Amino acid sequence: MISPQFSQIIYYGTLEILGEDELKSILKKDHLAHWPINGISHNQLNQLESALIERFGLLSVSGLAWRIGESSFNKLRHEIDEIRLLGEIDQRIKPLSTRLKTGFSILKNLIGHHLGIKIDFIENGEDWWVIVDNEDLIGITNEINKNYLMGLMLEFLKWSDQGKDFHIQKVENVENDKTVKVCTIQIVNLD
Repeated sequence: MISPQFSQIIYYGTLEILGEDELKSILKKDHLAHWPINGISHNQLNQLESALIERFGLLSVSGLAWRIGESSFNKLRHEIDEIRLLGEIDQRIKPLSTRLKTGFSILKNLIGHHLGIKIDFIENGEDWWVIVDNEDLIGITNEINKNYLMGLMLEFLKWSDQGKDFHIQKVENVENDKTVKVCTIQIVNLD
């Protein structure tokens, strides 16, 4: 079950990207009168994703998931104190690597607690690897979940430092029995 707080964050992200009429239409198609306010189950989320895929197609929904992830982070940074505090001036004057380590640690805990996804951020020289427990990304929604997380992370990175350009590259088929490497984050100076 996704926590009620994060369910609302996903809701607002989805509402911002799809618009109220389209979201109501999708929810109705999924036999929901409204977004579940007590938290959305993974099964309900899978049904919602299936309704979106039926309406827009898998490729389009993957792109929508990315945008919903970005929009969700904007809501998240206003709703979750740990993220909001990263924007305080005493945090912003710290070196980027320190801010990223702190931010990724907070995101790891939030995503684990609210979404039930075991995620890790591993620094690899100039890049960061994002590793997710393979059991948490199952079925048809695997790509949608990856794109949602990548959108969320990209918006966090853009918010963390306006002077850098961040490239997120999806990594295909780099997995073992227990984990999957979702993407590599590259940090590029704009200078």
